[in-house]
Amino acid sequence: AVWMDEDSLKAGDRWKKEIEQGIKKADSLIVLMSSDATRSNWVQFEWAYAKGAGKKIIPVILEQIELPGPLNDFQCLDFNNAIAERPWGKLFDAVKV
Repeated sequence: AVWMDEDSLKAGDRWKKEIEQGIKKADSLIVLMSSDATRSNWVQFEWAYAKGAGKKIIPVILEQIELPGPLNDFQCLDFNNAIAERPWGKLFDAVKV
């Protein structure tokens, strides 16, 4: 099952608590990384929380960026190259439990 905050959260929900619970229940966290994501405190909160909870973290690179230091510990998948075939199979394999 996939949990995405844009579908699950409703007006008035305490979203930080909902995100924490979603991460706690997850087997892994896919982090879509772009230049905006590298600057987002909330994206950093989500992957750092997942790392602290011992979750598998899968960074997916959407554009040419330098990953924040702690994310360099995780093997990433490069979806940046529009010419090359994107590694969908590797992503699906990575989240299988």
